[in-house]
Amino acid sequence: MAHRRARLVWLVAAMLVLAVSGVSAAKTQIYAWSWEDAIGSWMQGAAQRFNASQDEIEVIVELHPFDGYYDKVKLAVASGIGPEVIRAAVDGMHDPLPADMFVPSLREYMQEQAEILPFYAEYIGDEIYGLPWVVWPSLLWYNRDHFAEAGIGAPPATWEELLDVARRLTRTDGEQRLVRSGFALEGKDFAQVFLPQMDPDFYRVGEHRVSLVGGGAEDAYSFMLDVIRSGVTAWPQQVWAGAQLTSGSASMMLQGSWYLGHLRNFPDFNWGVAPQPRISESAPYGLLAIASDLRLGLGLSSEAAAAASKFIRFLMEEENIALVTADSGLLPARLDYYSSPIITGDPAVAKILEAAAQVLPNSVAWPQGTVFDVVLEGIDSVIYAALDGGVHPAQAIHEMEQAINSRLATYYGN
Repeated sequence: MAHRRARLVWLVAAMLVLAVSGVSAAKTQIYAWSWEDAIGSWMQGAAQRFNASQDEIEVIVELHPFDGYYDKVKLAVASGIGPEVIRAAVDGMHDPLPADMFVPSLREYMQEQAEILPFYAEYIGDEIYGLPWVVWPSLLWYNRDHFAEAGIGAPPATWEELLDVARRLTRTDGEQRLVRSGFALEGKDFAQVFLPQMDPDFYRVGEHRVSLVGGGAEDAYSFMLDVIRSGVTAWPQQVWAGAQLTSGSASMMLQGSWYLGHLRNFPDFNWGVAPQPRISESAPYGLLAIASDLRLGLGLSSEAAAAASKFIRFLMEEENIALVTADSGLLPARLDYYSSPIITGDPAVAKILEAAAQVLPNSVAWPQGTVFDVVLEGIDSVIYAALDGGVHPAQAIHEMEQAINSRLATYYGN
């Protein structure tokens, strides 16, 4: 009897130990949302590595279709059921990142970097809203075989050279129909390359109303019209410029460094990359896109915020960012990461870095999740229609200005 009683006491004690162990083993669960792309897959892989090293935190990355993604995020945040970590560049659906993301040493580091890369200045101060984790400059991508065939030894450095080289690369059939574009022009080139070269202050004002009229916008638009009228490009645009380049139906285009991720699917394509042509040696190269789109959700508890912040910091560590660079061409925002063997050992990334070294210090900053997004949306939605219709520069710029200010009025009104 005594033996049976002792056994019962032992069983009860064991159950209590297991119960207490179960409580102590409970983890803080963090949900992170992204849309479905290479970066989303990278986040899932990083979460697996992060979880393996954690006893108290578990991160679950959920990927959603890009179509409707932002609407879904906004609805979830407004309903109070949003994820703890959000990959989102749209303003107004995230809180500033917590103070522990910005320890004094990191602020000092960013101040040092700002002396070399001016865009860091946008993130230093009492109202830091996001941390730069990757950047992607616009670059000139070209078909090296086409250049060799035409006897062209170097990519163009100026707008004038761009048009001249494009003419030499363009091919037509016996009926003068375009077979190969010398330069695959896109409407976004106006806002991301040509306009910031001509009128960089347009992107630095940040006021409630902006003005395109009277600046360099007309010259930038006129150049795009000249490209179309010269017959070196397939316009109206039917196929994405990147697809034209890899298919051999175009010889040059302007695209962000992220294009490397697309080129990984075409290992036999003989590509080159260079800084984009400028109107003059003193002009900036164009917009430098700065991603700060890893944000915390609204209304998090201190425990959830701390756990989510820890995961974001993990995503920004050197090895993780280097993996992103090797896979996608998105470049580290921290200069000391460029020495990572993951980056330096990749010949494709090395080509991009050689071109980006000239572009990074001399570009106009475009921080994601700010009024710049609204500005670009206001331009891109109008520029295609203007170019399609061959609208006069003065009229086209007037219409762009109206569209931008209408969107800004809505933006600030909300």
